[in-house]
Amino acid sequence: MRSRAWARVIRTAFVGVVLLAQLIFVGRLVRDAAPGLWDSRWVQDDAYISFRYARNLVEGNGLVFNSGDRVEGYTNFLWTMMAAVPLATGATDPLPAMHRTARILWFSSYGLLLAFGGYLVSRRVYTAPLIAAPLLAHWSFNQWYLSGMETGLVSFLFLLTLVLFAVQDGKRTLLAVLFGTCCVLLLMSRPDTVVFVWGLALAMVVCNPRWLAARDFWRRWVPSFLLPVVAIYLPYTLWRLWYYGSFLPNTYYAKAAYNPAYQRGWEYLTKYFEIYDFAPLLLVPAAAALITHDQVLRRFLAGSVFGGAAVFLYVVRLGGDFMEWRFLMPITGVIFAAIGIGLYVLAYEIARWIFSRFSRTRDARNIWPELVAITCGVVSVFFGLSFLNHAAQAGRRPARREVILGQETIPSLEKYASPDYSWEEIGRTCKRLFPADARIATTAAGMIPYFSELPTLDLHGLADREIASERIEPDTSRRMGHEHQLGDRNVMRERGVEVYLRWPQLWDFPRALAEPEAPGEANASIRMSNGKYFEVVFLNPDQEFVKDLRNRDGVVFKDLSRVLPDEEMVVYAPLLETRRVIDRIDIEVGDSEEAHDFEEIFDPEAPWGHNYHDKVLAYLSSGESEILRDEGRRIYHRATWVVRGVSADADLEMVVRHDHTAGSRYQVEVNGQESPLELVFPRLREQWGETRLVIPRELLRDGENSFVITRDRSVVGTTEIFHMWFLQEKPVRSAG
Repeated sequence: MRSRAWARVIRTAFVGVVLLAQLIFVGRLVRDAAPGLWDSRWVQDDAYISFRYARNLVEGNGLVFNSGDRVEGYTNFLWTMMAAVPLATGATDPLPAMHRTARILWFSSYGLLLAFGGYLVSRRVYTAPLIAAPLLAHWSFNQWYLSGMETGLVSFLFLLTLVLFAVQDGKRTLLAVLFGTCCVLLLMSRPDTVVFVWGLALAMVVCNPRWLAARDFWRRWVPSFLLPVVAIYLPYTLWRLWYYGSFLPNTYYAKAAYNPAYQRGWEYLTKYFEIYDFAPLLLVPAAAALITHDQVLRRFLAGSVFGGAAVFLYVVRLGGDFMEWRFLMPITGVIFAAIGIGLYVLAYEIARWIFSRFSRTRDARNIWPELVAITCGVVSVFFGLSFLNHAAQAGRRPARREVILGQETIPSLEKYASPDYSWEEIGRTCKRLFPADARIATTAAGMIPYFSELPTLDLHGLADREIASERIEPDTSRRMGHEHQLGDRNVMRERGVEVYLRWPQLWDFPRALAEPEAPGEANASIRMSNGKYFEVVFLNPDQEFVKDLRNRDGVVFKDLSRVLPDEEMVVYAPLLETRRVIDRIDIEVGDSEEAHDFEEIFDPEAPWGHNYHDKVLAYLSSGESEILRDEGRRIYHRATWVVRGVSADADLEMVVRHDHTAGSRYQVEVNGQESPLELVFPRLREQWGETRLVIPRELLRDGENSFVITRDRSVVGTTEIFHMWFLQEKPVRSAG
């Protein structure tokens, strides 16, 4: 008896030391990761759609985007209600408070994983607390917590719901109430999480078929689970039906979720697992669930398998999303945890089965089978979690730095709050300049409408029933999440729009000076406090406030007298003092191209064909904004033309107007001979530039000369070419 007591003491001490060591190890990882994550907090523009609903609620206008217009343009009721709290206490912008809330949720998620891991150690899964470690390396998962959106809340609730599901026993009513409450909160955070709940329901049937035949299950557990559904979710749903008049949110129609997009969704899912390469480990939780004898472990693992499969199927059917893996982040936390637990369970159970199969002794006091099984489990976890951590780390670089097809990465999404876009300041400027009842229209329906506080037509239809109700036929889908977009300005006028904000972007100069205008419209460039300009279109330019703005400092309307002629050089204009233009080609002007036999030779493997550009840019090299509008094309492969009037007695100077957007280099042939110099275009910020190339006279002949340029494929960039001039020295007049 005494030896057994000592054995229990030793085992308890051993388990305590193992548990404490893991908690300290993972706790330090969380502590070390927290400051960097907080410093990289950001905001996705769509967060301010919910914030605008929350502010209207606090101000007494109802839970609406525009006062008096009941449209459910959000899908995160719980997050929107949480955003209303700081607004109700006097905050003008809920983002700082929501960032602090998200940080609490982030710590809570990892705290939950550690607590559940500690609980599983008592069930002899000795490495369970380590399940949190690889997740800390997952860039996308952690970054979405501090995006201003509800993704972190949903991720936390996914984990909490699964944990509560795992510890159910079919009789304890309090656990059933907590589980039901968590499911309700999940559905109120995002309605599409119902697929995860249905996955858990299927896992319950598979794991506990006897519960369905037990009288206590139906008498006690089911009513307890349904209590929060009836008390909270049912009244909430009835209120939604009364208030908005629709069971499904308006976003369902705006995003054409009724049209399956399996191919696009499959590409979305496979690309995710191509970047975060842990797909082979998805089999681990399923296999572990089949062989474990522990009911808590089986429910946890089966719940992750069925819940994960349901989410994957839903995402594939939906066609994915345009924001970096946003729909996959909540289930990623679940899967990482299930893999970490499954690795130990699978190795442990297999080792015990093998030992029992080949061992000749059945002595219950023999501790070697247990020690061998534990060792196998630990080794499996060590190698498995190392692989999982490597997969998460490998995804950090492309997710942070590379372009992902069909996706806007987090660095791309967060730029709209940066000084280069500053959508918040655009909104504040609109509030300062436009009347309070001026209706604007924009595709950027977050920060600009929120900070402008103006009535807004969301051109993607998320917050507009009329746009969203336009039927999108199958196989005509546009960009993920942007199926609808109103572009008809006559319809905008009919909807009362006075100011149309095309894609909001900041410029160093007033582009409206040279922008083409449609009849009945007026373009304007509006200067902000930082000296940058953004563009608007006034759809009713005879309005009094528009007339007043024409005399307002910092608001610039079209004025061709301040625009440079597109046929004239700017940077190399001083060359004309000693040289003359013998020929010039105006790219994308048919007569000019035809007169010079200009032809672009296309590469069959090129990502595009004829790539036309019509741009208003400025020459900024002189310190003054010398604005010009021109048309041109992007040369991917090769172009040919002829130049006439050439003299073989002097070098020929070629000046090319181009757009500084991407560095590139082109080899030049003249009359079949390669030029010793290449045509080099430097990479600079977007502005007009001119590049000069001297063609040696040895390559020339009198009269007509043929030119070929071929892009150097060793340089990634291509160049947009708009105009070319060909110059030679002026003849020297005789003294007589």
